Amino acid sequence: MSLGSEDAVKKALGIASFDDVTNDQVLALETALPEMSDEVRLSLIDKVPALQRFALEAMNGLEETLEKTLDANEKSRSDLHESLADVRSVLKGELGRDDISEDHRRFLVEHVVETARAESEQHTKTSELAAEQARETRKAKLTLAAMVIVTGLLWTGAKVIETRQGGGGQA
Repeated sequence: MSLGSEDAVKKALGIASFDDVTNDQVLALETALPEMSDEVRLSLIDKVPALQRFALEAMNGLEETLEKTLDANEKSRSDLHESLADVRSVLKGELGRDDISEDHRRFLVEHVVETARAESEQHTKTSELAAEQARETRKAKLTLAAMVIVTGLLWTGAKVIETRQGGGGQA
């Protein structure tokens, strides 16, 4: 279904006016944007500040999710570090004993090394996850910001073209 006019959009969404639209109606408008003509889409983005607020709230939500994820990852990494430090401390204590065999000493050293390796691997995974989430958040924010900028440029360009055509094609 193509929505070629603001009235068609209102009818499709079951609303009488774009003034004071509810959050559900903003979501419906967002969902219907691809079905609208460029002119109607640009007009609505300009007329319905809730669409712009919706995009801003989406960006804020992305930031909040990233911050919570990074905090949770840091806590997890810290908890793992403490746990492995405790294990290493016990292993080192055992290594300090004089009454253990060479095989047992080698076994303990291997476990000390293994705990360090496990911590390093977990740190690498956590860092990669944090970097990926930061990249995805940046991409989403840039996309949303670009939508607003492009919309403004298209709207301005459309108005300039309209003015030129209305004025007999003279600049």
